Amino acid sequence: MNITFATFYYYHNMRKLFLTGTMALTIFMFACKTGGRKITGKWVVAECTITNLEELRKSQLNGIPDSLASQYKERLEGQIKAFTDDAQKEVYNFDKDSFDILRRGKSDRGVWKISSDNKMLFLIPNESPAAEAINIDKISAKEITISKKLTAESNAVYVLKKGE
Repeated sequence: MNITFATFYYYHNMRKLFLTGTMALTIFMFACKTGGRKITGKWVVAECTITNLEELRKSQLNGIPDSLASQYKERLEGQIKAFTDDAQKEVYNFDKDSFDILRRGKSDRGVWKISSDNKMLFLIPNESPAAEAINIDKISAKEITISKKLTAESNAVYVLKKGE
């Protein structure tokens, strides 16, 4: 069998590429599992806030006549309070591959995935083809801070605490 330098070089590089790919895949899987292990379990919303709330209020009241401004402001404040109050009643249950979230008295079920850098949580509900992308701002064994877009300038920020 006659092996040329080019053949040897090709097989040597292919073996290096295979080993490097295998190692990268292993690291990726470990990173996903580490974040996944932290998120599994039952979580309750301890706090819900809205970023840039003053700007949101101004944009919602922009163009409202002065004679109706107080009524609209009162209604807006009621909607904000109802949103944060409802959010604090949410319960998130993450099993190994599936989730069950109790929101507004309804149960949302589906599958979840976490990004390899543990910065994004993707919820894929059984009832809808649209995935929900949620930012993970902080994650530990007992607390997770997540945020979701409400408007172009505002996010809803949830602090989840590990439940029993």
